[in-house]
Amino acid sequence: MLHARALRYLDEVARRGSIRAAAGRLNVSSSAINRQILELENDLGAQIFQRLPKRLRLTPIGELLIAHVRQTLKDYERIQLRIEDLKGARSGEVTIATMNGLAGGLLPSVLAAFQRTHPRVQVSVRSLFAEDIVKAVLMDGREVMCTSSELTRDHMEVRGIGIINVAQMFGVKAIRKDKSLDLIVTLKTWNEVADVDRLGMEQEFVKVLGIDIPHVTIPVRPGRDIARLIEVAAFQTKLRKSGYNAAEDLNNRLLAQMAATQPVPPSSP
Repeated sequence: MLHARALRYLDEVARRGSIRAAAGRLNVSSSAINRQILELENDLGAQIFQRLPKRLRLTPIGELLIAHVRQTLKDYERIQLRIEDLKGARSGEVTIATMNGLAGGLLPSVLAAFQRTHPRVQVSVRSLFAEDIVKAVLMDGREVMCTSSELTRDHMEVRGIGIINVAQMFGVKAIRKDKSLDLIVTLKTWNEVADVDRLGMEQEFVKVLGIDIPHVTIPVRPGRDIARLIEVAAFQTKLRKSGYNAAEDLNNRLLAQMAATQPVPPSSP
């Protein structure tokens, strides 16, 4: 039975690819983390991590385990938030997107007042250009709809070319006034992603207006077709919403094949 400490150890090592880096992040000894991993591998009778010269990499069994670990941690965090709600000591994180002028003018005093009344809530501010800010509205309590500002609608900045009007250039069929928010994609350079999801068993979410929105982090580097990667991520999300998960399908096939190849114990006389 895994307890909360072991779960966090496994998750951090998988993300960092290193026991030493995970130990530094968690402020514990490397030997304590290594002992937990070795004990778990012994209990499972299989390796969780592949020991490479410069890093640790999850084995296929480790990929399955870490998906369970992270889902368990998320469920535990949700329970903690509900308990804190009942105690009246709510904590969490809030991200605010605002224009450059407001970020340096009115917003600091507003945030200072908010922090005095909500000291356990961490607030981060993203300063964006006006055309990059999206308006989100909760529809019927279950769907997040997004639209752009009326002022900048249909316009886009293309670096090296300037401002273009998409509707005038490609026709009105190339634009949409609003769209439901079904997926959030984060692009990071390859070196920033210590643990690349190779199976897709785990589904991450970002809460927007109280609704859990699927979230994927895609590592990028020169030569990768970013537009095509995002398109594939969108199709993958659409399939999952329809009830099909390719990783789970493959996992079920593997389990069925393993069960079929196991020898049948002899019957008792």
